Amino acid sequence: MFYSIGLGIVPDEAYYWEWSRNLDLSYYDQGPGTGYFIRLFTLFLGDTLFALKFGANLSSLLTAFLIYLTGRRIGLDGYQLFWLILLINIAPGLMGGSFLIMHDSPLVLCWSAGIYVS
Repeated sequence: MFYSIGLGIVPDEAYYWEWSRNLDLSYYDQGPGTGYFIRLFTLFLGDTLFALKFGANLSSLLTAFLIYLTGRRIGLDGYQLFWLILLINIAPGLMGGSFLIMHDSPLVLCWSAGIYVS
């Protein structure tokens, strides 16, 4: 969490943060999901950098937990689960999502939840 706050805001995050301040049903280049997702956290934690980054960090944590549960469900043991979670957390696409609030943060979380319940 501290590392992601130390990164500051990248241009895409600033763009999505502005969406959360001016919610609408759709935008020129995407649907409104990211704006609503950010708004959920800024409503409770304030309109701060911490609230902005908290959504991405929480999504990453919940995604790792759901992947862990899915691994247990398919019969992986402790050693295999350790490697599964380690590899998920160092995968470049998923690791970026844990530091930056992009549309991929809630998307990967929802896909992980979908795989777990199926």
